[in-house]
Amino acid sequence: MKTVNVHEAKTHLSRLVEEAANGEAFVIAKAGRPMVKVVPLEEVPAEEPKKACCCSPRTKPSHNTTARFASSVSSQTGPRRRRSG
Repeated sequence: MKTVNVHEAKTHLSRLVEEAANGEAFVIAKAGRPMVKVVPLEEVPAEEPKKACCCSPRTKPSHNTTARFASSVSSQTGPRRRRSG
């Protein structure tokens, strides 16, 4: 099994991942000390169905959350004062 240092792994990550996916596991070492072993997945998990989020077309949220947040903060802290300078 091949061992690569962190710098080499970062530099050649795409190639190393492709090799691991094809069955060639490898170890990433830091300062010569093995840290992690990269191995191929036995089976690629099926993608979970996506859940509707608050921004899905079905819910039609108001995208004015920033203004509402700023309004609630200013009402708690009072008016902003100008710096004299």
